[in-house]
Amino acid sequence: MQNKVDDPELRVTVELFGNARLLASQSSVDLSVPAEASAAEVAARLAKVEPALVGEVIDADKGLLSSYVLNLNGTYFMSSESRRIRSGDRILLFSSQAGG
Repeated sequence: MQNKVDDPELRVTVELFGNARLLASQSSVDLSVPAEASAAEVAARLAKVEPALVGEVIDADKGLLSSYVLNLNGTYFMSSESRRIRSGDRILLFSSQAGG
């Protein structure tokens, strides 16, 4: 996604679960993202502040690895389509694979 000059940067919190939490050694990360963001855009921003996730959770060139997902405020799974983000939103990062 190409960020326009007049697009505001908003502060969000990315909550990390499972392996992402272990790799980052923290449960959440505050990020600045554009008002319209895709999962790939959030992943790219996250990779810059948490490089330990690159290669394990995030592909530096493509966004999240296929076994991970982002969820906006617990209600919407983010994808390649841009989604309206609001300041203070919570984005959850977790594995898309469940075990039993």
